[in-house]
Amino acid sequence: MVSFSKSMTVSIIGILSASLSCGIGDVSFLSMTAFFNKNCVSAWSSGTGAAGLIGALVYAALTSSISPEQTLLVVTVVPILLALVYFFLLDRPNHPKFRVKCTCLSTNTQSLIRRYSSLKEEEEDTYPTMQSPTDVIIRPADSEVRSRDISARSSVLSLVPERHSSPAAASSVDLHQMHPTFKVKLSILKDLFGLLMCLSLVYFFEYLINQSLFELLIFTHTMSEAEQYRWYQVLYQTGVFVSRSSVNVIQLKWTWIMAILQALNFVLCLTQVIYRYIPNIRIMFVIILYEGCLGGLAYVNTFYRIIQETVPAYREYAMAFATISDSIGITFAGFLAIPLRSWLCGLLK
Repeated sequence: MVSFSKSMTVSIIGILSASLSCGIGDVSFLSMTAFFNKNCVSAWSSGTGAAGLIGALVYAALTSSISPEQTLLVVTVVPILLALVYFFLLDRPNHPKFRVKCTCLSTNTQSLIRRYSSLKEEEEDTYPTMQSPTDVIIRPADSEVRSRDISARSSVLSLVPERHSSPAAASSVDLHQMHPTFKVKLSILKDLFGLLMCLSLVYFFEYLINQSLFELLIFTHTMSEAEQYRWYQVLYQTGVFVSRSSVNVIQLKWTWIMAILQALNFVLCLTQVIYRYIPNIRIMFVIILYEGCLGGLAYVNTFYRIIQETVPAYREYAMAFATISDSIGITFAGFLAIPLRSWLCGLLK
């Protein structure tokens, strides 16, 4: 819609559609990590970081030779690749939520999916699951858990042995997920509130920089304003990718530090727009890279802590609920960026 658009209304509808699909994808795929090995959170975070970096590089490269409209048409192949990966490459757990309804698919596609599913079942039979004494089905009466049961703050859950299955299957996961009652939802919210508030603040300041200040961080006698903006995006996404891929190397529990540092980063960029005291664009490149690193660290460590510390039966709900926090920060930043940018443009005239 955006590439063929001739009016602002159609362009905005296209952008809203892209944002809607992104939000649905985040909440769907992150909640799915409850059915996979805990390391899937790291893989997901690294993959989303790589997607941002590759997207920024591809856009910068293609727009240097073809128009932005043609570039958008070229990248429409990505959703098709996503569907192919989900149906034919992803090693999905043996769970009703992952069973494919084949009624809308062609006969050849149905046969391919059945054949691949049978191969996975044979592989799982080759590597039988080792049941641990703690693998019990939680009764509905047990759903009313206390607030302290939501997070593994004691060493009890850290001593629970993991389940193991085939190397290709989702190992060390209890697939039984419960739909929490309202009381349990409040308990989950209470336990996760501080963690999610920090993530929201990180993304609030991060996207306030991106949406209101990037285009005003101009350095003369270097490169064109459009080139500067593209390089800001590439370096920002590079920082996001590197930091989102770091959780298997280092874990940070104090995510509130990232919120404070990102707020200071916003103040630094805002004063640079007004007073222009940074002499060289290379210094700003380092600051933008640092901004992306802060956002990526907050993102991956927040979700990694949730998947590690939440009771297994409620991980799906907790992960889905947590995805809202960064969206809240981004949304507020978007609304505030409009008057802030207008004020700055009037100030700089």
